Order: sequence, then structure tokens, then C-alpha cells
Amino acid sequence: MRIDFFFDPMCPWCWITSRWIVEVEPQRDLEVHWRTFSLLEKNRDRMPAEYLDRVSAGHNALRVAEALRAEEGERAVGMFYTELGARIHHDRVPADEIELATVLRNVGLSRDIVSVADDTKWDTAIRASMDEGIALAGEDVGVPLISFDRKTAYFGPVVTPAPHGDAALQLWDSVAMLAQFPGFYELKNSARAKPEFGQRPIVARLSGSSS
Repeated sequence: MRIDFFFDPMCPWCWITSRWIVEVEPQRDLEVHWRTFSLLEKNRDRMPAEYLDRVSAGHNALRVAEALRAEEGERAVGMFYTELGARIHHDRVPADEIELATVLRNVGLSRDIVSVADDTKWDTAIRASMDEGIALAGEDVGVPLISFDRKTAYFGPVVTPAPHGDAALQLWDSVAMLAQFPGFYELKNSARAKPEFGQRPIVARLSGSSS
């Protein structure tokens, strides 16, 4: 099954769900595509000023992700997100203080790609990615957003902490089953605990790439 996982590196809930997807992927034979979804682009007009710097840094990272997709492919995007997300959510480094060149180097990717972080031409690719997810799930969504075989998409699941082992697979099987019903739209509980990130992921390096 093809899964498109739409992410913004700034969202802690998206990060938790993404780690669940990473665990489930090899055990359910999923083909995961890491897709960009800018919270800055989606919420710019109603976002408090104190969040703008951090969310803008996340948007710049999404430009790098799109350049990586074009040059290195999906696996590189996933590795970049994993290293960046670990720094933001586990190491608690403010996104606007993270050197993206170091993130790229640590996963064996070319640091030269960091030059696109300020290049607005990549916003077209980000917007196209967002439009694809929104076309399937509707306007009133953010991240995490998951598309199933590019036929339908749902916001969520929002969960903390991310389940592991059999529990992770049980949650996946339940979500995938619900996604098969074309008339299913929403299942929601607004009570929410603080995000629990669990163990920091071990980040692999992309072999054969320049650094």
C-alpha cells in the first residue's frame, strides 16, 4: 500500500505519528512517501507573531526536503526529517537555531542543498504537495495527514505516546480498515495530554552520498 505522510517538522503531534509509521512500515509492506505540508503557509494569516520565526524555520526546512526529493529521492527526505525532528522534539533545540547543513551532513547528504532554504521557487512544490492532501481530506486539516493509495486521506491519528510492537500494528490495522470506508469522515476526542516523544530515534546515513 502506498502511504503519503504529510508533515511539517515543527508539529510535535505529527512527529509522534511519523515514528509510529516508521515502525509499522516494514511490517505492513508500506511504501511511504514523505510529503511536505507547511503550517506557515496554511495558518499564516491567523498565527500569533511569537510563533512566526519558528514556523518559518520549519518552512525553510520543507524547501530543503523538496530539493532532496528532486535530487536524492524519498528515502533522503525521510532521513532528513528524522534527524531534524529528533533535534527539535527530543533535543529541544529551537528550529530557528538548527544548522540545516549539519543535519544534512549527519545523515550523509550534501550540505550544498541547504542553499535552497531561502529559495522561494521551492514553495511551488510545497504548495502542490499541500493541495494534493487537501483535495483528498478537505480544507480543515493540518498534520499529521495520511493518504492511503492516493484515494483518500485523513488527519491523524493523533496519539501520545506512540504505540510500539503489537499495539502499533493493531492501531495501524484499525486505521487502515476505517480508511476503506468512503463515507467515513471523522472520529475525534478533544481531550489531550502533553506529547510524549519516547526514545530518540537512531538516524541512519545515506551511503554513497557526498557530505
